[in-house]
Amino acid sequence: MLSSTRAVFIVVLLLLLVACATATGGRPKWIDKPNEDLLEESKTARFAVGMVEGYSEGDLRLAAAAMARHELANYVNVRIEGSVKSALAEQQNLVNPGEDVSEVVLKSVTEQSTGMVLALTTVENYFAEKLEGGKLKVYARVKLDLPSTIERLKTMLAASVQSGEPGKKLFLEDKAAEGLTAIHKALDKQFETAQ
Repeated sequence: MLSSTRAVFIVVLLLLLVACATATGGRPKWIDKPNEDLLEESKTARFAVGMVEGYSEGDLRLAAAAMARHELANYVNVRIEGSVKSALAEQQNLVNPGEDVSEVVLKSVTEQSTGMVLALTTVENYFAEKLEGGKLKVYARVKLDLPSTIERLKTMLAASVQSGEPGKKLFLEDKAAEGLTAIHKALDKQFETAQ
């Protein structure tokens, strides 16, 4: 008697699980809203989803994760550019008169930050949908820890600001520390408003 009751319980449980999966379409929420389902974690992390279609799930997982990582790198680079430009606009007295090397510095910093972001991201989830003809659509959600990323960005920006060659420096020699502080504040503000 106990074993038949147990079997009925297991069957009912399985039916409920199948019903729940089909009621939501079997598709995870994070695909469409990667930053919403983990609200507490989203305050200190940023998520992105990449999607690719093809036939080899292993290769598709790698490609989808790479797409999501590049999306996060772009997210960070837009904020770096905004921070530097905002700081330079507010602190014009700190910049070498007649010289705008900000584009050169920005190019160097965004190249470095792209590599850094790609290395700092972690894959959180994968999901594969079967399409017609044996084709697959694979999604990957990746995570970037914002506090550690921001600290590394500040270190990287400090090195870039301080190591510029004479005539290629972002700020006047005696104003570099003040300029860097302005960039750091602008960077904090960019990430604060983006969350």
